[in-house]
Amino acid sequence: MEKIEVPEIDFGKLKEVTNEFAKEMSNLEDPKQRSEEINFNQEEQVWEVVVSYLIREEPGDSVLSFLAFSSGEENSIVRKYKMLTINQDWRLLGYKIYDRN
Repeated sequence: MEKIEVPEIDFGKLKEVTNEFAKEMSNLEDPKQRSEEINFNQEEQVWEVVVSYLIREEPGDSVLSFLAFSSGEENSIVRKYKMLTINQDWRLLGYKIYDRN
């Protein structure tokens, strides 16, 4: 069986990168960011990190926010999921929508 080398993860640096991303993407003061999944892509030598954070949707942003608005709520809070690609120097290289289903 081939031994796979995975670099040691710096959870402090990871938290800095993911918190900064969530704060930039969210319209809430505290987006309650969570790291949901962390994988090292051996082939590309990058970390793939699924993060989630809260945003406030305005009426018309989605069917759910429309339903919340029509029931008397002005807007709704939803959790968004993204997969971040982070290099070994802890720089964010990119992100994409992540479907948790």
